[in-house]
Amino acid sequence: MNQLKIYEDINDFYHSIISKKESGDLEKFLTFLKGNPHQAPFNNALVFAQRPNCVYYMTANQWERIHGQKICPNARPMVVLFPFGPVNFVYDYEDTEGSFVYENITCLKWWYQKSTNQITISNFENTVKYIDKIYQIKVTGITPSKYFNRHSLSTGGYASGFFVDDKSEITLHPRYSSITNKNVAEGYGVLVHEIAHIFLGHLGTKHYFMNRRGEKVKRILCEDRSYIGESIHELEAELTAWLVFNRFGINKNSVDYMASWLKKNNDWQMINLSNVLRTANTIFEMRK
Repeated sequence: MNQLKIYEDINDFYHSIISKKESGDLEKFLTFLKGNPHQAPFNNALVFAQRPNCVYYMTANQWERIHGQKICPNARPMVVLFPFGPVNFVYDYEDTEGSFVYENITCLKWWYQKSTNQITISNFENTVKYIDKIYQIKVTGITPSKYFNRHSLSTGGYASGFFVDDKSEITLHPRYSSITNKNVAEGYGVLVHEIAHIFLGHLGTKHYFMNRRGEKVKRILCEDRSYIGESIHELEAELTAWLVFNRFGINKNSVDYMASWLKKNNDWQMINLSNVLRTANTIFEMRK
């Protein structure tokens, strides 16, 4: 199976959704994502593209192990991508049979029992260390006077690139100079948003260096997409942050803004949703 073709097809599918500005398909998709935060964002998009009416899905093994449900003989599986391996097959609730009765989406959120639903200081710090070590992206802070000389009070931070040596920086608002339990979720949201700008090529082509047998090997992280415009930059970065928070099981209050913005603009063809979905998953994994 050609994964590049899958990414292209996903983009085409969601561009067709976005183009229907009078429909509620985008809100329906975001609602579906909220109901399945335990799944990788790209697989959620892949399942929704195959079956827009799907509410909740699992593999056959998960259905039997967690809910005692068997897969119906004539059930049609949906394809998802398996990391570093072949594809996997998943099934909607309607594809199963057994004593378990679906009532509402909350009764299916079994993964919440294994999660505190909190973003911790450790999550923030691990992400900062990861992007520095792997991608040569440093998170810095500056004095309030210097910050406000460049940016307004309403901003939470900004990303900048130095393309001579392929290094980048994320500068956070002075209020995040000290991360505490009270501001960690907010600060983490800003951090993710700014990482997304870099990973999605909003600052231009980004390279990073890997150590391979004692030598530094130059790799490309993303191609230049600085030309697509600030509005699309902000929309993609905020959607990435929303997806990451959704993986934590936390609602980030930006859905209405993103959906309404898309309905009012004509530049939706420039959005690369497959890149956004993959970026969200990559950033989420940095928390460990």
